Amino acid sequence: MLKKICLFLFILLASMGISYELESIGLSNLNNSAYLVLFLSLLLLCLYIVPGTLLLKKFSSYFNIPSYMIVLGIFGGAFIPGWLSAFGNEIGASLINSLFGKSTSIINWIDLLTAPIVEESTKFLCVLLIIYLLKIKKLSEVFGVGVSVGLGFQIMEDISYVVNAASESIQDVVPQVIIRISGSISSHWSYTGILSLGIICLITKNKNISKRDAYLWLIAPIVLHFLWNSPINEVDFNGISIVSAILTTLTIMIVIQIINQLKLLKTNRP
Repeated sequence: MLKKICLFLFILLASMGISYELESIGLSNLNNSAYLVLFLSLLLLCLYIVPGTLLLKKFSSYFNIPSYMIVLGIFGGAFIPGWLSAFGNEIGASLINSLFGKSTSIINWIDLLTAPIVEESTKFLCVLLIIYLLKIKKLSEVFGVGVSVGLGFQIMEDISYVVNAASESIQDVVPQVIIRISGSISSHWSYTGILSLGIICLITKNKNISKRDAYLWLIAPIVLHFLWNSPINEVDFNGISIVSAILTTLTIMIVIQIINQLKLLKTNRP
């Protein structure tokens, strides 16, 4: 019975998300030529989507993860967490305003923390539904589904940002696409994969993973996400975005650590 409820919930949330996400793209009030520029510009996102998908396919092939898990993860990530996060962020902003009134400096910083918590929570909800529905137990599958959900979320978020930029000025479309591509190296795909693995390791009390690593994987994505969104990330050195480079490096190092751990588990499996 519970499985049927979860399946109903997954389909319902995805259906609502499809309507929400696609209608928001269609309501941009652009003329035909502007729409052409928009959709041609969106194709540039393939500069990270195609390599990212190929790497994910290679990962799933190495760890014998069925393709349907990856496909379902990308689909769920694209249409479930995004609209839930939008409403969650609105609720969070209202609560912050009611608690802190007109204290702009405090509101701005707490706002930056609200988004990572809300977004990471809604993405993990999607991962959890897929884990339960597909009876996923292997840590490699947990990480693979987490990365897939994060990638789906990331793609849809990038499309939304570009569409919103087009709504304001068609001249801003290409610069916004470039910004989204530059931040794609370590973005939602990595945050969701790391966080999901950390939470599942703690919940299942997996003896193959140390508590130190599990807690690191739980906390790191939220902290990295917060710092990425914060004014600290605007600091540069002679035009080089040093903070974002450091955050990207730290994120990728954690991903490499996880993959090495998963490889070790696969090698030691009887």
